[in-house]
Amino acid sequence: MNKCLGVLAVCSAMGCLSLPVPAVNQNTHVRLLVMPEYTVVIPSDTAVPYGAGITDFGAVGLSRAVLPPEGRVRITLSPGASLKNRRNAEDDIPYRICDVSGALFREGTYCREGETTSLTIRINDDDWQAALGGAYADTVQFDVTYETAGRR
Repeated sequence: MNKCLGVLAVCSAMGCLSLPVPAVNQNTHVRLLVMPEYTVVIPSDTAVPYGAGITDFGAVGLSRAVLPPEGRVRITLSPGASLKNRRNAEDDIPYRICDVSGALFREGTYCREGETTSLTIRINDDDWQAALGGAYADTVQFDVTYETAGRR
């Protein structure tokens, strides 16, 4: 009997005997915030061949996009009115930036990765015929704005 009490005392001291403890449930919440992120594609510098009525200008749009359902990216462009002669700014060649259908392009709104608009530079034959010799150039400005639906 003493031997049995001794074993119980040792087991008790070692924590072998446990009392029932009620189960405790606890919830943990995991949250994640993915910020809108996008990469915009705009045309690179382009050389227009002499006499070309239509020249490929590249594309504008989104090459990469992680946007919420209400998110969108607006790309607007502001071309000059014409290509200016570098030696005499009074000599110019009017041009238009259009989509591939020929419609004048001033802005596009993009919501998904891979959405793009192909652009062309268009110069009328009469304007080529009136052009004086020399180097001509212009700068096209692209403005990029992130928006959410309902906000402009």
